[in-house]
Amino acid sequence: MANLNPNSTGYIHTYEPNTNDLSKAIDYNPAGQPIIRVNLDATAGDAFGRMRVAAPFTLFDSTHRFSKNDLWVDSVVGTASSTFSAFEGLVDLDIGSAAGDSLIRETTKVFSYQPGKSLLILNSCTFGPAKLNLTQRVGYFGSDNGMYFEQADTTLYFVERTSVTGALVETRVIQSEWNIDKLDGVGKSGIIIDISKAQLMWIDIEWLGSGTVRLGFVIDGKFIHCHSFHHANLSQSATYTTTASLPLRQEIFNTGITSGNSKSKQICATVISEGGYELSGRQQAVGTSITGPKQLPMAGKFYPVVSIRLKSSRLDAIAIISAMNIMGASNHNFKWEIRTKGLTTNGTWSASSIQTGEYNVSQQLATDLTELISEIEGLGATTAHVAAYGGGEIITAGTYTTAGAATHTGNIVFDAEGNVDAMFVIRCSAAMALGASATSTLINGAKASNIFWLVSAALTIGATCDIKGTYIGSGAVNPGDVFTLEGRIFTKAGAIGMTNATYSRPIGTSSLTLGTLKTFAFFTPSGAISNTVVTGGTGDVCTGLGIISGFANIIGTVYSNTAILFAITQFDNASVSFNTTGTGYVGGRILASGYMRTTAQGASIINVPRDELFKFQLERNTFELEPYEISLVCASSGDNASVFGSLDWEEISR
Repeated sequence: MANLNPNSTGYIHTYEPNTNDLSKAIDYNPAGQPIIRVNLDATAGDAFGRMRVAAPFTLFDSTHRFSKNDLWVDSVVGTASSTFSAFEGLVDLDIGSAAGDSLIRETTKVFSYQPGKSLLILNSCTFGPAKLNLTQRVGYFGSDNGMYFEQADTTLYFVERTSVTGALVETRVIQSEWNIDKLDGVGKSGIIIDISKAQLMWIDIEWLGSGTVRLGFVIDGKFIHCHSFHHANLSQSATYTTTASLPLRQEIFNTGITSGNSKSKQICATVISEGGYELSGRQQAVGTSITGPKQLPMAGKFYPVVSIRLKSSRLDAIAIISAMNIMGASNHNFKWEIRTKGLTTNGTWSASSIQTGEYNVSQQLATDLTELISEIEGLGATTAHVAAYGGGEIITAGTYTTAGAATHTGNIVFDAEGNVDAMFVIRCSAAMALGASATSTLINGAKASNIFWLVSAALTIGATCDIKGTYIGSGAVNPGDVFTLEGRIFTKAGAIGMTNATYSRPIGTSSLTLGTLKTFAFFTPSGAISNTVVTGGTGDVCTGLGIISGFANIIGTVYSNTAILFAITQFDNASVSFNTTGTGYVGGRILASGYMRTTAQGASIINVPRDELFKFQLERNTFELEPYEISLVCASSGDNASVFGSLDWEEISR
């Protein structure tokens, strides 16, 4: 039993004003157990109010230790430049004093927001001294959407930028109207912000189209929450920005003539998915044709095997290489590399993959018929049977073989003995003749789909027969008048001619492999197929060489000397285009590399580790409207080599 007396230890504290009635400082649950009360600042939780204890997943980070890194691109107007400062380990953003001078730095990637997870953005920078007509910005934003901190002239703002209406709209909140802590010395923190000093700005986003955005600064190791943009139950639009997958950006520009040159400093930046990240995009792949490996004419020279890039109309899309495969098609040693930001020369860039080919129905049926015959001939545990079948004979499951010619007169009863998978196979090493009115009866679960007749010579079928099963002959087959079949008639060669025939292909699964033959009632590789008096039927009909007549009203498809053209289109509504026909490759930075030898291994297969995925993200220069490639390139140890290759990627364009 729980002890409900909080003073059950018998210990009595001496009277002290600051500790008297200590029990009142503690709450107890119904079981008498103390409840610890912890007073945490709201920013101890992420954008969804969850305590920040889960391991973050870093989507991006940027520092400038030894040089101005290549993770950013510049847009320069007038007198402006970005310069690496070696001793400070940062990038100086300098502009002149003329009206219109401008420098914008933006990341080459946009960052994947995942619904249900808080997205945390941190930017450290130093703004230059405030001036009339000088604007400085830093944040998580592009040209159409995002959030940022701004100093315009001498005034500070938090700004939300959106294009959900089709036009650019900015909600600008001046410092005096920040709704949490104005950093004016009288807010909760008691801090007065000095924007001329180095600052670490943070943003966290609860998007889902209608969540809250929080903004503030990290000062003295504490997240100071300054302002929130709320949208749920408030916004007139369904979404407050078009997307939460955006780039990082820093700007400095003149709206008029200033008193002199200006400088701001870019230090570090990171984007973090709080609570982890699960890749959940649309999987895509493209590669060389199986009939046309990539040619590598000159030894030691790298050639592009597969190259992909974002479409110029979707530069803010997110696509990440997830796997690579390459296999030598000639007897050489090979070195492969995955490169980014190089240039594939020549070839054709395509936005969709259309694989076109010809599917010859009769050729495939002939192949499947040959394999079916081989399977029947390979069946063991056979039972010898006399030449005469029928006369009320009961046949149980098994394989029966007749040496020489055989006949079927009267009725054959196929008895499955309660086994729904019972199979009946009859093999005749010579001709077989079915007399007039020969019949078949199925009992105890026997199925026409599991009865097979293999005749090594001529197959003749008399008038008014009513039979079951798949019949395979070796020449012309001409059933008599008023013929009824629950099954199929195939022949290795020759015509199939019927009069007043009623038929239906068997329903149900066969124990033997039919392949494409499964849906067909009649097939011959060469010869006409006819049904003189049309009475209808169910099942497809095909000849590889000949005329088909009398099957206009069947339930099925008629194939006569037919090759069907087919096309498969990939990348429907994709954000990526590809090139598998390039003839040269220039430049680029290596992301991964390896070697292979055709005689020693089948292929090199690389799956990108989860923690490395965003290093293989497609990039772009939004200012130049230029997508950057990621390419699988390969060189060989000898001339006239060839390889097969493919790239897999996931599109996460939210």
